[in-house]
Amino acid sequence: LIDGGSVSIPNNVWFVGTINNDDSTFAISDKVYDRAMIMNLDMKAEPFIAPKTQRTVISAEQFNRLTSEAMKEYEVTARNRKRIEELDKYLIEHFHITFGNRIMKQIRQYVPVYVGCGGEELEALDDILAKKIIRKLETQNPVYLRNAAEGLCSYLDDLFGSDAMPLCKSAIHRLERNA
Repeated sequence: LIDGGSVSIPNNVWFVGTINNDDSTFAISDKVYDRAMIMNLDMKAEPFIAPKTQRTVISAEQFNRLTSEAMKEYEVTARNRKRIEELDKYLIEHFHITFGNRIMKQIRQYVPVYVGCGGEELEALDDILAKKIIRKLETQNPVYLRNAAEGLCSYLDDLFGSDAMPLCKSAIHRLERNA
């Protein structure tokens, strides 16, 4: 359907793509990272056998309705919104990096859907913060990052609870090793 030079894409069409970030490519801009959900494939997954389940087919409309319901029912708690705000202040002060409005919107959408699917709110925050925020440390001075990594891990423990953010801390340590 072409209308005035634009193409209408139905809401049941999603675009999935890949990009490599290695020595053979140019640096990926922050804008690209902010608009994507990153999957690091740097570790081999543990094999598992999924239980047999009955196939469920839902329409794009049903999916959108379920995500809207989850966003209403499982909104990010005030406590965790405050924690995110404090983490943002810490990262600005110590690393000169910040969350943007786009990432905050993604957090407000991702966490409720994750919880609605049976996950825990802190697990969802750990996952999205590791992928969206902690990866921004890649742009830091390597010497500074090595010196500041443990302080950031300690801050995460203080803010969210001891060992509540394993993905974030693992990403920090991976960046620290590679720095």
